[in-house]
Amino acid sequence: MTETENRRIPAHVADAVTALYRATYRDILRFATMLADRSDAPDLVQHAFHQAALTWDEVGTRPLDGQVAWLKTVCHHKHVDNIRRDTTFDKLRVDVCEFYTTAPHDPATVTVARAALDRCWAAIQAMPTAQRTVAVLTWHQGLDPAEIAASLGISPATVRVQLHRARLRLEREVGELRPETTTNKRKAS
Repeated sequence: MTETENRRIPAHVADAVTALYRATYRDILRFATMLADRSDAPDLVQHAFHQAALTWDEVGTRPLDGQVAWLKTVCHHKHVDNIRRDTTFDKLRVDVCEFYTTAPHDPATVTVARAALDRCWAAIQAMPTAQRTVAVLTWHQGLDPAEIAASLGISPATVRVQLHRARLRLEREVGELRPETTTNKRKAS
């Protein structure tokens, strides 16, 4: 998490955002429901109000209709980010299956590939936020530690430590499902 996300929200800001929430929640939720599934819409709204609290110095100076527009824009951007993330992980799922599948019609190999992918995804999801962020920016976005450090406001050494920990975690949780490991186990049996 960045320093901005970790800071405490002052009481006067919390009160102002609460008042905005009470005045506009239904309108923002209706908008979010038009963008996303009913189950995802409340998360979009929550994200928008959280961002409003974090950037209240900017948002709080706007008139009410400007604040509503800002909240809707944040909902829309978060929805687009979610679509991109889902698309990316769908592609990653295919890529990982292709990588682990040596014989496409061998049910055992396909099963191992799916188990490896599921474990890999679960391990990534369970990582602490900072570790997961660094891992995704490195492995998916292809950024180097200096770029990640600059964008997250941390040192390149911290990025490298987080990436190292992410690799160790994946090795620990997915390692035994690597193709060469499972092949060797089958040969030994």
